[in-house]
Amino acid sequence: QLAYRLTHVTPVIVTNARSITTNWIGLRVDIDDSIDCGGTAGTQDKRKPLDIPKLLDCGYFIDIRVHGMVEDVDVNYDKVSIEAFTNTFYFSGSYNRPRDCRMIPKTKTCNVLIMGNSTAYLRYNTVSYKWHSGAYAEIISATNTAPYKVVVSGEDAMCIGETISVTASGGSESNYTWFGYGGVSLSGTTSNSTLVTGVAPGFASVSATDSKGCTGVKEIIVLQPDIGKASPLADRTLHPDAARKPLVLRQTLPGAWHGQMQLNLTGAVAYWTPTGGVPIALSSTFFANEQLPRTIYLEGGGCGIGEASFSIAGSGGCEANTPLQIFGANATLAGVAEADEESPGGFIADRTVHTNAPRTMLTLTACGPYGSPGNLILTWDSSVVKIYTAPSGGTALTQFVTPFHGFNGTNLYVEGISPGTTTLNWTYSAQSNCTDSIQVSVIKVGTETIATTPSDRTRTKIGIGEEVVCSIAPSMSVNWSVTGGGTVSVATGASTTFTASKSPSSSTVHAQIAGADCTVTFMVVAPDGMMTSLASDGNLGSLGMNNIGAKSFFNCYVLPNDVSFYNVEFRENIPGETYTWPDGTGGRRPSAIVHWSVGFDNKTTDIVSSGLAPVARIFDGTNYVDFTFGVRVPEEYKNEAGTWVEWLPDENHPRNYRGSDRKARVKLEASNTAIGGWMGPWQ
Repeated sequence: QLAYRLTHVTPVIVTNARSITTNWIGLRVDIDDSIDCGGTAGTQDKRKPLDIPKLLDCGYFIDIRVHGMVEDVDVNYDKVSIEAFTNTFYFSGSYNRPRDCRMIPKTKTCNVLIMGNSTAYLRYNTVSYKWHSGAYAEIISATNTAPYKVVVSGEDAMCIGETISVTASGGSESNYTWFGYGGVSLSGTTSNSTLVTGVAPGFASVSATDSKGCTGVKEIIVLQPDIGKASPLADRTLHPDAARKPLVLRQTLPGAWHGQMQLNLTGAVAYWTPTGGVPIALSSTFFANEQLPRTIYLEGGGCGIGEASFSIAGSGGCEANTPLQIFGANATLAGVAEADEESPGGFIADRTVHTNAPRTMLTLTACGPYGSPGNLILTWDSSVVKIYTAPSGGTALTQFVTPFHGFNGTNLYVEGISPGTTTLNWTYSAQSNCTDSIQVSVIKVGTETIATTPSDRTRTKIGIGEEVVCSIAPSMSVNWSVTGGGTVSVATGASTTFTASKSPSSSTVHAQIAGADCTVTFMVVAPDGMMTSLASDGNLGSLGMNNIGAKSFFNCYVLPNDVSFYNVEFRENIPGETYTWPDGTGGRRPSAIVHWSVGFDNKTTDIVSSGLAPVARIFDGTNYVDFTFGVRVPEEYKNEAGTWVEWLPDENHPRNYRGSDRKARVKLEASNTAIGGWMGPWQ
């Protein structure tokens, strides 16, 4: 209940209690002497009036002392009284029966009820015509002993719609008649109480009137606090950048009420300004009614239903309430920071390139009052990402819209399809501030071989030692590393050069940033063959009849031909070998190591030459005969450990001699056979 002392205008009172007592003193009635006592008067009944104006209270109880002279012959004569709201008898004659017209003095004090707006009388009634000589009655003193009033007690203020009890006391103490004035209605009336209900804001009163017509009045102010309606709020934890919403604190009616209001919030925090500042300390903040209306600004402090309560300071329940609806939408992409958090965004792999990269789980949740209308909507750039309902397979969504009511959260799956940046926006349609945004960059690693041959420079099958430039798209600094063999030229940057191991392997280059790992796996192969062809025949001197021999140039292509071995060290590890000419002469091919390399196209030119030998070497004593001997040339490459690995052990460079015309030729036998032309003999 309320307990307020209200300020009201005090009516002008003409006479107070003190003036009443003063005015009574000296009021006198004189009685003329009777015939039998030397006078001429007969029976007399005299009254002396005193007009009583409006008083501070309905009336007062006054001890009035009357002194007078009455006959001393017989009782029940010469009656002295005061006639006011009731008649009060004071005294009359005595029965001493003297022999002359002797009078007897008498004095008496009585407590008399004097009511305002009335006339009171001092009365002397002789009753008969005899025995009066110098008779009179006079008020010699008057003392105010107590007011006569009806007091109506109860609360000074109440809320509209509230019911309070008021009671009456004083006056005749019972059988009061009740009336209500202004914005109140009465019910449950008893002889000394009634129930008062506030029905309209303003100044009102309740009166109780006793059987003597004395009315007591209780003035009551009926208050109606008011608070504006708040717009839906966004939970500031989920949406720290959401705009604050205004709330208008309106004036309590009647506007002439000079009191203070206090605000209490659940589920929200209040600020003085739409941006910046610190929260209002509501427990120590009071709003003077004459300074209202005033606008404050709210931020949601947790999803669900809250309340703004604007109450009269110090009251136990006189308040206006408005519900607060607080909403939140939260999207979490696994391993990817959100745009409204410290990190500006996250990254996922382009699965059109990095097919081994899994889809990324997107968890969608929302919170707010149960049963709220509107939809939850997810938007994205379908040219950058696709979204599915399953971690693999299925058909990409074209939209995702679901009613807020009944939504209990879901998981979707995001797949990057093109390098670029997009924002996944998860929004509640009924509260535009409830949008959770995740900035996602779709990245891919592009590769380009240093070797311009073969023409497919984006290939992931490469030769041992081959170099590949790896770059990230869109361009940004990432962390580079490699597993399975090989090295990267720089560990951090927008690009790096991967140098494959010089041993066959499966090597994976990683580009990592903010949880995303884009990988490219290279199949690193060693040489496994050689294709050869005759480039041209050489010359060992001038033609003649003395010597035999041949020299040819061969184009050699290291296989496989869909990679490049330009960065590999090759050598021919030629063993020492002996042989016997047809004429019985022994021959020897000394051991030798010949280093060689290829270009981007895996090509080298090999010179196969038999040198010159006397033509007599192919004469067996009877005829010049055909003769052939082979020269084995095993091919080796140096691996990552620095060890030479034989990869073409059966390469052979045979020498052919023809006895019929003493000509010679050379061959190169590898993955195929190339044959030089017959030439000679030589001078």
